[in-house]
Amino acid sequence: MSHAPWTDRAEIYAIGALDGADLAAFESHLEAGCRICEGVLATTREEITLLTVDVPPVPPADAVKMRLLSAIGRPENRPLPPPKAKSLAKAIAQRAAPKAAKPDERPAAKAPAVDGETVPAKPDAKPAVKPISDEELRLAPKAPSPAPAPPPTRPAAPPVVVATPPPPSRAGWIVAAASILVAAGLLVGLVLKMGEVDEAKAELGRVRTALAGDRDAAQAELARAERDLAELLEEGESVRSRLTAAEAARDDARDRVEELEELESLIQNPGVEVVRLDGDDERNPDAVAFLFYDRSAGRGLLLAHGLKQVGPAQVYTLWAMANAEPKPIDFAGAFRPNAKGTATLLLPALAADAVYHQFAVNVEPTGAPPPKPSNLDLHLFGQI
Repeated sequence: MSHAPWTDRAEIYAIGALDGADLAAFESHLEAGCRICEGVLATTREEITLLTVDVPPVPPADAVKMRLLSAIGRPENRPLPPPKAKSLAKAIAQRAAPKAAKPDERPAAKAPAVDGETVPAKPDAKPAVKPISDEELRLAPKAPSPAPAPPPTRPAAPPVVVATPPPPSRAGWIVAAASILVAAGLLVGLVLKMGEVDEAKAELGRVRTALAGDRDAAQAELARAERDLAELLEEGESVRSRLTAAEAARDDARDRVEELEELESLIQNPGVEVVRLDGDDERNPDAVAFLFYDRSAGRGLLLAHGLKQVGPAQVYTLWAMANAEPKPIDFAGAFRPNAKGTATLLLPALAADAVYHQFAVNVEPTGAPPPKPSNLDLHLFGQI
């Protein structure tokens, strides 16, 4: 998305013309830390500040300055009075008068004593001032008496001169014209920007209207899709139930086929022995099982029916026992009945050197088969 709308608002915000929702949105945008808008705002404020700077002062011309000083009657423009003559006698008398001793002059030093008598110190040699005799004073020319002062007259009022400001220099005109042009350019730019903002607002309104229509259409489509999905889910539950039942029937059929194939294989072997295992009258009275045992190969097939269901952590366990002493008892497999109480077990390869005559079934915990039965609560028992 372009950043131009925000920079336009920054220029309008700098002159204080932004208001309403645009003002709140722009201030939130600034608080979010937008460096671009902060730079535009600072530049615009600096340009507006430059417009308020006055034209630098221009010194007046020399002729204008002289006319102005003459008009206001400055003392430095008035003629100075002639100096008064000093009489020769007064000057001679001032020169002949002895100078007063300065406070910081040192007193004359005393001469050292010679043979107990004090020798006066010689004064510093200074030229003696020759006194002026009465004859010289009489023959000295007298200073002419000053002319009597004219009676005081009231000075005439100076003429009123209206001072005109000096015309601005060429540089001042250029600066003023540039300021006016910059101000006019900024005003025109701001007007154009405000027009662009209004146009952008109108375009934004049209886009919002179009989006609202698209949103309503999308919501209607979503509602239709949700209804179709709900119908499919309902159909899927029914299909899933039928599929589960079909899978169970397939598994039962597969187990039955395997049983029949194994049974056929064992039946066709002339050395196969059939052992019937009957259920205990108390624990499993309806149970019955047939073991097709191939003694030479050490393998067999157990088919059981009418079994009771056991707990989730329990399994039926088949044990093979021999008559020899000590009587060995070997694990011959574990199985669980299906919902109909039917179970099929293919015996693993038993020990070839052992001759088994008895087979029993009890219930053991699930997990690894124990080395020997943990209990003697038999559910099925049979012998050859």
